Amino acid sequence: MMVAAIIVYQWRWLEPQSIDSTVAVESTNAPKNVSTSHIVPPAWSVELATHQLVISEHSQYSLPLRFNGIAVDEIELSASRIEGIKLARDNNNLIIEVEKINFSKANLTLEFQSKSIRQSKQLTLIHTKPATSPNDSTAFQIRNSNYEMASLSGTLSFDRLTFIESEQDDIVAYHFNPDQPSQQPLRFIRINLRDKNDLVVASTYTDEFGYYDFSILATNGNYQLEVLSQMITQDNHGNSTYSQVINPSDAYSERVNQQRLYSVRSRSLQLLSGNNEYDMHLTTGWHFTLREFEPQYSYAQPFAILDTLAKGFNYLSQQDIAVTPHNTSLTVHWSQDPQMTKNTTGSYSSHYNRIYISGTNALDTQQRPISTISEWNEHTILHEFGHYYMQQIVGRDDSQAGHHTAFGFGSLTLAFSEGVASALAKTVLQNWHDKRVSFDADKKRFVVNTQAIIHQSRLEKQRQLKNINGELYQRPSFDYSPFIEQTISYFILSIIDPNAPYSLRTNKLFDVIGFNGFHQSMMNLTDGKALTTIYSLAHQLKQDHPHQQLTIDDLGQQLDLLFDDQWGNNQLPLDSHIIGSNQHLLSERVQYPFYLTLSLDKPNDISFNGALQSISTMRPGTLRYLRFTAPHDGIVEIIIPDIVEDGIRHQFSFNVLSSGERIASSQNYKEQQLQALAFRASQDDIYIIRVFNEAYQDKKRIADHIITAQVTAYYRR
Repeated sequence: MMVAAIIVYQWRWLEPQSIDSTVAVESTNAPKNVSTSHIVPPAWSVELATHQLVISEHSQYSLPLRFNGIAVDEIELSASRIEGIKLARDNNNLIIEVEKINFSKANLTLEFQSKSIRQSKQLTLIHTKPATSPNDSTAFQIRNSNYEMASLSGTLSFDRLTFIESEQDDIVAYHFNPDQPSQQPLRFIRINLRDKNDLVVASTYTDEFGYYDFSILATNGNYQLEVLSQMITQDNHGNSTYSQVINPSDAYSERVNQQRLYSVRSRSLQLLSGNNEYDMHLTTGWHFTLREFEPQYSYAQPFAILDTLAKGFNYLSQQDIAVTPHNTSLTVHWSQDPQMTKNTTGSYSSHYNRIYISGTNALDTQQRPISTISEWNEHTILHEFGHYYMQQIVGRDDSQAGHHTAFGFGSLTLAFSEGVASALAKTVLQNWHDKRVSFDADKKRFVVNTQAIIHQSRLEKQRQLKNINGELYQRPSFDYSPFIEQTISYFILSIIDPNAPYSLRTNKLFDVIGFNGFHQSMMNLTDGKALTTIYSLAHQLKQDHPHQQLTIDDLGQQLDLLFDDQWGNNQLPLDSHIIGSNQHLLSERVQYPFYLTLSLDKPNDISFNGALQSISTMRPGTLRYLRFTAPHDGIVEIIIPDIVEDGIRHQFSFNVLSSGERIASSQNYKEQQLQALAFRASQDDIYIIRVFNEAYQDKKRIADHIITAQVTAYYRR
């Protein structure tokens, strides 16, 4: 008699590979030279429903297989030979036919191969005598007293901090409410089951409700659940993304495993045959009396970070956006090490595909707090997720990054990159208010729009936008500028967010464009010749949605932006660029046009001014762009001599970009007192030369002090 048993478990386990690496982060906000171990998932993976199977002679079993990141028909299967065992494969199932066998226990090695990658899996076969009656004929009945079939299931959850919100006179205030956290499911999180010898006998991931389920052959002894700070999410296209939070420091090493993943273990559990249930809850470590967090008892923090990232991935999945199959891992560095206070909020490294989140409360020289508790700040985490979206999913971000603020002036590409990231964060959270709060749980943080820094009357710049009900929404005046992150964010939110309260254009544009249309235009920008700015995006949106051109232009005019082309050639000078307290405007000569034309074989004048107030070195007046269309193939050389004025040497570092990709960078020739480079140009291709006046990293300059350099370019003969 043949007995067919279908084994259906919820197994979603990837066995990660551990490697060592040294991090040298270029971002000014990221930790420098951090040595750490991290986990890099393979390009694809396969999972077995179980690693132990109880079998009887003259029976047949169907073992489910699961493939991640690859199609089923691309996998080749081979296996070790065991006498009396025949294997076949039926799509996603491994068919095991048992004839007469002479072993009580055997290890079957399964080899899966594709794309020059081979993965091995071990399946332990345990032989029992066949059932003596039809009622007992089941693949799960164990006659060997050393093994009992046991299941363990339950729900994992964690405490998330809630916020108290108050509003008065259009000013919103937030502060922590750590005494009353909300209980949230620990979803998509990796969980191990360890036996009394501390060996992992099974692994899985929780579902969207934090539910887990193990079915194992339990032996006498105790078990422990081990929750790891590693998460798996999937899009609608069969792609899986592995996200993890690791500890980059040596502090609190007892809380992490060998791969530096945060680890939380349950109490010892005795598994009985049949069903066992156990729920596990992770707390924040908040001390009610001391009014502070105790790191040694703070278990929920790294999982709160992952849960926030899950919101980002879920949003993209709901919008039917595919994650990039070749970049299916994302690592977050987070630590409560008191020595790691330099990175006070968050940053993203595109080179290493990592997010850096501060876990400490940095203090200034007067011992005052200068940072938030960033693991609870979902806007910061999802803002950095927005940079991940641009780099790894869209595939292009021309920003040079660096220090900046939301209302501070930066370069066109910096403002655009930050604006996209902020808009995505606010849309995912369905809240335009950034809930960055003080580390002092009892101290309010007020969300106030920046005061006007405008040349004309404040009333002249007052914005009275309409909300979705057609009512006037009184907004304080502030600087509308393509060089400011918030301006870009407002424009994008009015297109992608159906709940945006600040623009009447929201519903009209969301219904016909929305995030899907925005994403497609972003993808179309990846091959664009112009830098990724608000102008290139608006131009692309108008091309992709020609019936909305007037609406897009009208929305731009609300923000003092003119969208005539992808280069911003017709943008009018902005009155809001003020220098210092004397109310001098930044000279048009040092910022317009956005792109100067580079002519060959003659000097090209390019002017700079470093007086615009901003914490970003890459701000208007200090960074200029030239556009060059190659008349024919050949090697082009570009030279910019140094300038010495008032005892200050001005050196002009620059690079050449083609469709956003840097293809050449200048070198400093100290003896010749110049910077130069050479690159191979192709006929009719358009190149952008990005020039920075290094002397203007020092912001103590006056408004009427203009430096004019000369750029010379020629074909090498």
